[in-house]
Amino acid sequence: MSRTVSKPLRGLFIGLDGATDDVIGPMMRQGRLPHLAGLRSHGAYGRLASQPGYSSPALWTSIESGYPPEENGVLGFPTALRSNLRRPRIHERLSKAGWKVGMCRMFCNWPPRENEVFVIPSFADVAGRAHPEWLKTLCKAKVLSGYGEKARFACKIAMAGLGLKPLLALVVAGLGERHRNEETSRSYFRIQNAQHWLYARLFGKLVRTHQPDYAALMIGLADAVGHWYWHYHEARNGIAPRRDTRRLGGVVEQAYAEIDRVIGELLSLTDERTTIVIVSDHGMKLVDREGSNMVVASALPKRLGLDSRVEAYFSGYVVYLGLPNEEGLSLVELLNEVQQTRLASTDRPVFDPCHIVKNRIRLGIARDVPYEPDSRVSTWDGREVRLGALVRREPRRHGDHGDGPDGIILLRAPGIQAGTTIRQATHYNVAPTVLALLRMPIPASLKGEPLRHVMQPELVDTISYTAAEVPSAPGPTRTLDAEDKAMLEERLRNLGYID
Repeated sequence: MSRTVSKPLRGLFIGLDGATDDVIGPMMRQGRLPHLAGLRSHGAYGRLASQPGYSSPALWTSIESGYPPEENGVLGFPTALRSNLRRPRIHERLSKAGWKVGMCRMFCNWPPRENEVFVIPSFADVAGRAHPEWLKTLCKAKVLSGYGEKARFACKIAMAGLGLKPLLALVVAGLGERHRNEETSRSYFRIQNAQHWLYARLFGKLVRTHQPDYAALMIGLADAVGHWYWHYHEARNGIAPRRDTRRLGGVVEQAYAEIDRVIGELLSLTDERTTIVIVSDHGMKLVDREGSNMVVASALPKRLGLDSRVEAYFSGYVVYLGLPNEEGLSLVELLNEVQQTRLASTDRPVFDPCHIVKNRIRLGIARDVPYEPDSRVSTWDGREVRLGALVRREPRRHGDHGDGPDGIILLRAPGIQAGTTIRQATHYNVAPTVLALLRMPIPASLKGEPLRHVMQPELVDTISYTAAEVPSAPGPTRTLDAEDKAMLEERLRNLGYID
């Protein structure tokens, strides 16, 4: 699978969901990530400041567009639909300019549009039922039961022509699932790694078949493994069970090594003229495991009777509520209603701190609220609900990114000064920088500027701007129907996002 491609890509974008320099940096210095290190030595590398409180669809659409999530129209998983997007992204600009593009596992790209020669949707794109039937089967490796089903599954892999490695990895993952014991097992890593290789090989095959000019692939392995195994990676303060640390402490670094190997294979799709961009939306950090470990449930807006006025929310350690339009109650009034959520027995507030940040409401759970799911909670409109309907315990998730730890950015392209360090980069710098590297005009309304300090003067001189863009008129915000939401919640549960 490492053979070169007849038509090298002009642009290759690789998204590393949840990858952090805290792992990549030391591993590169130790010589354990040779392909990333090689790209760094011939290009530019640095940390990328993330945006706290947002989930992956909001972060990635912001990275690809150069606009804040509120202007994009996608603030989280419930609204991660292409029809909600109000701003064009890099590949949509290229497609409009006549480039052939291909997308694999990037958020909010279904259904495909003109000049998108292939689109494999992200796990959040459930509404389109977009995966080919044979690929849907492959994505269910973890629930394979019986030798007959495994044999049919193996035949489908073999017929897809994706190589022996994904076949063996997925079969091992299916077998390992039978002996899984929550996170004290490596089987979850095996499953995620198997799917990681499956999509990487599929992406390579599609690029070779359809020969796009620009292609993008999302790799979610670092994020998925970080959520499950980060406490073993850090193994400090007694967070991880001592008996399992030696056996599972290297899983996170093994995942990064697998990512590096895939990147090495993908380099066969490029040549020295290809613009290569590798970005992660956020890093990962250890979650405080002390106390009741409560988080806000994703059903909170509905349970409080606020769902008709809430556009999106992040289910986890902080939640953001936003109004879908300027009509109706103000955020101050909405905040007042949320603050009236109190324990019926003590009249103590459930949410504290609770305040407005820009055009969102940020929630935290009060420290003195005991986790008693059947406790009664009074709402702003005089109803009573169970505490367990608003908050939940999260015993599995040991790595998190709710407060926005840094991601990474790596650029290798003609016009980039080799070996330079990228400084003070944010999500808003990515889109204008990529457009500059591809010699495309940059809209003056983007929130960031190209990273000129890592560019050669000849490239800086070619940067051009167009007039500020007017966002597309926002229509009614679409959310997932009940069937799609149940499917998405199951996928998020498998990734360790929710219980």
